Amino acid sequence: IKLAEHAGLIGDIGQFVMRRAICDVAALNADLGVQLRLSVNISASEFREGRLLDTLSAHLREAGMAAKHLMLELTESVMIQDLARVKTQLASIRALGVGVAVDDFGTGLSYLNRLPITTLKIDRSFVRDLCADTEDRALIRSIIALGHGLDMTVVAEGVETAEHVALLREMGCDLLQGYFFARPLPIAQLRAMLESSARIAMA
Repeated sequence: IKLAEHAGLIGDIGQFVMRRAICDVAALNADLGVQLRLSVNISASEFREGRLLDTLSAHLREAGMAAKHLMLELTESVMIQDLARVKTQLASIRALGVGVAVDDFGTGLSYLNRLPITTLKIDRSFVRDLCADTEDRALIRSIIALGHGLDMTVVAEGVETAEHVALLREMGCDLLQGYFFARPLPIAQLRAMLESSARIAMA
């Protein structure tokens, strides 16, 4: 595969494989009255070429195969290269009725149990829309569970509102970081703030 990508042939090979597989599975479904589903791996270079949607549509029409019987498999690395563009492409593919799978999911996380890491920090991009976005909440809950399962401390970045604080505490996040508590301070102001907090705590 790497050689084919280097030589610029992976697109043609991928198209041949996809067309052949779609035609074969469509024929089996029609001839045997079964409902087989097909999963096809898509390389990063194929995805970047930008002609995937058109060729998919053409292959499905040629074979007479229902789009719901096809699943495209892409690796995590492909998904995160250019999130905005990938989101647009995947939305068009899903609109066609084709499924999308993340292939080899979690391989990028293998370092978590191999390295002496003590803390996971949740990026502010997840926290920002926490109150309105149920998907972000689900991801944060999963990250917290993963961190605690590996005996790590979990920190949420970008905490800016009381609602953020309440939700993250309810989820069991260990530490919260953000402008809700303080903006970056000169050392003198930090000292004064800590002294004030200490006096309140002792009162």
